[in-house]
Amino acid sequence: ALPEGYLFRREQGSLYLGPSAPSEPPFPETPLAWPGTTEVNGWRFHLRLFPCPENWRERLPQGRWRVWLDAERIAGRLSLRSRRPGDRFQPLGFIGSKSLQDFFVDRKVPRSRRDGVPLVVDGGGILWVVGYAIAHRARLREGTQQVLEMEAVPPS
Repeated sequence: ALPEGYLFRREQGSLYLGPSAPSEPPFPETPLAWPGTTEVNGWRFHLRLFPCPENWRERLPQGRWRVWLDAERIAGRLSLRSRRPGDRFQPLGFIGSKSLQDFFVDRKVPRSRRDGVPLVVDGGGILWVVGYAIAHRARLREGTQQVLEMEAVPPS
């Protein structure tokens, strides 16, 4: 028997003994202002619209905390939330959809952190697994007219 508050846990192929890892708090479903700034759970999300530059491939490289999406591919309102059972999306460059659960396993996201990963969603589903990947359907492409820039600033 382990002392109260201690447990064994496996993360990324290693076994740890220590205090139970507190799960990160889930994100309540929150509408995102666009353009504008939204704060939730200590995070700040900045969204802005601008015309797509001709040389967008060089000028707009995707990053972990800042992404650019085709604004015309967004269906309905944008909101922020945590994962839900059965969530699926098509990560950028993938053929077909993938369960968010499998995506987290493949990316080696510890179970204790998964509820704390913000998801940006619209009426069509997941657009951005913040810090990890955008949805293929919302990528910039030839012919994109309007760009939605999204920047996530994690709590310090």
